[in-house]
Amino acid sequence: MRYRLSTLLILFTALLLGNVLIDFGLVWYVGKNLPGSNVLDRAVMSILFSQVLLLGFWLALGDTKWYWRLVVTVPATMLVAQSVVWGSRDNLKSSNLDRAAYFGLLALIFLTALVAVFVFLIPLRRLRKWRLTWQRVAEGPTVQQFHIGDLMLWMVPIGVLLAAVHLMATLDQTQGKGLIDLLLNLAGLAAIEWSAMLTAFATRRRYLALLYLVVFTLVVGSAFAAAGAYQLVRSIESRAVVTLPWMYYFQQACWRSAAVLFSFVAAALVGLVNCLILRVLGCQLMLSAKQEAMTDSPANFSATAT
Repeated sequence: MRYRLSTLLILFTALLLGNVLIDFGLVWYVGKNLPGSNVLDRAVMSILFSQVLLLGFWLALGDTKWYWRLVVTVPATMLVAQSVVWGSRDNLKSSNLDRAAYFGLLALIFLTALVAVFVFLIPLRRLRKWRLTWQRVAEGPTVQQFHIGDLMLWMVPIGVLLAAVHLMATLDQTQGKGLIDLLLNLAGLAAIEWSAMLTAFATRRRYLALLYLVVFTLVVGSAFAAAGAYQLVRSIESRAVVTLPWMYYFQQACWRSAAVLFSFVAAALVGLVNCLILRVLGCQLMLSAKQEAMTDSPANFSATAT
């Protein structure tokens, strides 16, 4: 389906604002300690990072000039951070935290994630010619969309590697472990979001691609959930002054596992829905260096991206 450039800009802006409103609502709900907020607490951060990672994917693979992509993604990332500040306004007042400092910290973390994704995906753009594009692809043997094999190529080794590394980090009690956990969780979310994007833009065997995404999300989420449950049990044991019944440990471990797994499922769902909307708007994920500009498409901002 084709849209005029002005229509695409309006729809893209609406999609961005819709994500920001969802962020604000979720952060506000969790901050009010309403029913279910303890489960949503971790999921909210996963959803926020998933949106930033999707912006990073477009920053690395988008088909417009790099400075146009930067002009769009950096303010959008800061808007995501600002939505958290808006949603946490009452909590910030009660805890006497400076809103500007809180926003600056969130913006720094999100922008770092944005740049990290860009750096890691540049080889795909330069070597494999991957593009997220609104251009019409010319007919020819050098032009192809990615297929289910590309999906499996990324899912299997990355998922196994992340699960193994996270388990080793959980068993390690050295200093700086909190930062390692954050980086590993961010890497796990990036793998989930990448798989969700590949699934959304798949052109063949779409139901099989969706099945792979579900299995991959559950496997990676379960690995992180098991590591989180183990970490929680060890923490309770270290602080307990009396012997606690095993059922208490079991309940706490199950609760933590469910919260972690739900956060990964929520992130996958957010990524899949956003990419499906982009696909409806005419965006494609291509493995091609040979493209023909489509009339009134965002590619008219500039020539093919360098």
